[in-house]
Amino acid sequence: MNILLVPPNDLITNALPNRLFHLAKYWTTRHRLYLLRYPNYPTSTNIERQLERIDIVYKANPAKNPGTYYIKNATRIKDALKKTIEREPIDVIIHANILPSYYAVKLAKKYKIKTIFDYLDHYPESAAVYYKNHIAKKIVYTAVSLATRYNLKNSDTTVTVSYTLKQILEKYTKKPIHLIPNGVDTSIFKPHPKEVAKKTLALEQHQPVLLYHGSITEWIDYDILLKTTAKLKPKHPNILLLLVGKIYKENEKAEIQQKIKQLNIEKNILIHAPQPQEKIPLYISASDIVIAPFKNLNMNYGTPVKIFESLSCQTPTFVPDIPEFRIWFGNYLEYYRSLDDLITKIDYVLNQYDNIIYKLKQAREYIKENFDWEKLADKYENIIKLL
Repeated sequence: MNILLVPPNDLITNALPNRLFHLAKYWTTRHRLYLLRYPNYPTSTNIERQLERIDIVYKANPAKNPGTYYIKNATRIKDALKKTIEREPIDVIIHANILPSYYAVKLAKKYKIKTIFDYLDHYPESAAVYYKNHIAKKIVYTAVSLATRYNLKNSDTTVTVSYTLKQILEKYTKKPIHLIPNGVDTSIFKPHPKEVAKKTLALEQHQPVLLYHGSITEWIDYDILLKTTAKLKPKHPNILLLLVGKIYKENEKAEIQQKIKQLNIEKNILIHAPQPQEKIPLYISASDIVIAPFKNLNMNYGTPVKIFESLSCQTPTFVPDIPEFRIWFGNYLEYYRSLDDLITKIDYVLNQYDNIIYKLKQAREYIKENFDWEKLADKYENIIKLL
């Protein structure tokens, strides 16, 4: 089968690997993959991931943020897709974007190609979150909502990652909506001996180590990470908050640095650039606690990859008390409802660490059995075959 992927960012060079990259690794063993690339994409790095594919490329205009990028390169993206669809025997298009998806869906209708909308987060919200100005935010939200509804109604089927997103989508389409959550490569994300991991990363002098790994941006409550570190510092003077990921906006970087200074925790914070996927398990294993402080937004009511990764490495993982997380992860996660609640529960886990080891081992087995990318890729492939 010939599959054309229209991803949400550049699948090969984006700072963090997207779910379609993980799924596509397994699909390429049985199918031919055509991949729409986004040259000069604002969140890309110089590191390229390996994936067997045929690239669809164009000469792109650079831009500072994803929204501007797609507008500046709209015609080039449309033309690149059109040439590929006219030239190659594409059987199915899997799309996970806004404007590029709109073009892909329109072309698919014209050339009678089946389409799957991979709805990995709430696109109107995730697009608008980049804008501070209230009017601009509202305009973007409305425009993206209209485009998303068109893409949804005109795709043959939709795959989404959570029950919450499925309920939202059911308001706008009567076509099938399938549920395939995010996952993890459990052969890569497995526990390392803590002392070895800490020594490798030169963290031996820090105790405890709190970790956040992923995008450091609008939809993450990094404020609670900083305040938690400051509140725990009197009791744990060698505490370290380790932030591993990309800060996308200069004003956010300045804001974080200012708050670190105000809270007097300059010596208790380390910020590392995004790391290769293979190195993240080392960071997780070196940490005593992982915190994933998602804000209360529809786009966060999903199945975040970082949760699967942390549990697969058998590390206690704290998240806000979001109902969707309880459905998927049950008591394997530690839930908090406020700053004080988070601090109290971190203290409890640190004091009871030996008593929760069995639960953490159970968590890894649960993740391995149900959410390994290879198993999810097989389930997704069954949906493709039903088209």
